[in-house]
Amino acid sequence: MNRFDILKSLSIEDFAYVVAIDNDGECRGACAICQRHIEDNCDDNCISGIIEYLKSEEKNG
Repeated sequence: MNRFDILKSLSIEDFAYVVAIDNDGECRGACAICQRHIEDNCDDNCISGIIEYLKSEEKNG
């Protein structure tokens, strides 16, 4: 199993954490997949914003 397969197997919440936070605990700047950034309502709540975006994409599938 490669790293991409591992990412695809994660829950939405775990995936959001992996793409939002680096090994030092700093935000990676995943604005492109953050619903709050897309709505121009950034509040530095990156993980929640990514979860919101992924869930909306899942619905629109």
